[in-house]
Amino acid sequence: MVNAKARNDTTKDTVVKIANQSFDETYQVSVVEPVVFNPTTGTLDRMTQPSGDSRFATSDIDEASATVTYIGKMDADGGWMIQKIDTSSGTAFTYATVLNNPTLTTYALGWAGRATNTYGTYSEAL
Repeated sequence: MVNAKARNDTTKDTVVKIANQSFDETYQVSVVEPVVFNPTTGTLDRMTQPSGDSRFATSDIDEASATVTYIGKMDADGGWMIQKIDTSSGTAFTYATVLNNPTLTTYALGWAGRATNTYGTYSEAL
């Protein structure tokens, strides 16, 4: 058992104080996490893991039914992706892009065809 009154010679903080500072309020767990110095704000910020489709920005959302939602996304270069979320039997995420819909060369065409597009796994679409 660790003595709660024990001090760290380098920081002069108690073990309890150090443990409290390592508690993540957002996730309610004790953590040690990577941080990076932000020179603009002069603070330490959490490092974040970008999602695989982080180059895309959401353009449209269609809650087509109680179990199917389409999320239309575009990137700065005109690339597009439609994410289909289907909860009819569990939750399935599938994706349509120009790679698995080669005749749909623009976002407008991809979005217009969202109900009939060919959808596949993330790796099949990107």
